[in-house]
Amino acid sequence: MVNRTNIVQLSWFAGPILVERLWSGLNPANEEQLRSIMRNRHYDKGQVIFSSDVTPGEIVVLESGNAELATSKLDRHVRPAVTGEAFGITELLAGAPYSDSLKALSDCETAIISSIDLIWYLRHQPEACYHFLEILAENLHQAMQALGDKDQNL
Repeated sequence: MVNRTNIVQLSWFAGPILVERLWSGLNPANEEQLRSIMRNRHYDKGQVIFSSDVTPGEIVVLESGNAELATSKLDRHVRPAVTGEAFGITELLAGAPYSDSLKALSDCETAIISSIDLIWYLRHQPEACYHFLEILAENLHQAMQALGDKDQNL
């Protein structure tokens, strides 16, 4: 049985997934198709871009502005969001709620990809789907290594 108090958010250990990394291994046609399904969205200072415990219907990429990512856990961790950071990929693909919240600290521009468009894209572009899988696996591996390092320091 899993002790819920020991569950951690892996994103805090593995670091951000940057959209630049998602694009880096795609051929130009796949990259262009992915960019074509992205839509822009503006958030005003103080607006919540997404909140914990909501299941995402899209992935969000912070394109400009300052935002803050915060855990919803009792020991609340806060960190600045990184320009180019992609949020919600693992949650969207897993059908799981966000474990963090993202709030605009200034006016922010984002790019979004709806779940319908992302799933269609991944199903029709096997090479891109495999590339996303590699990135998610790398992120999970880094998180598990960092988690192991944290346990050794206890």
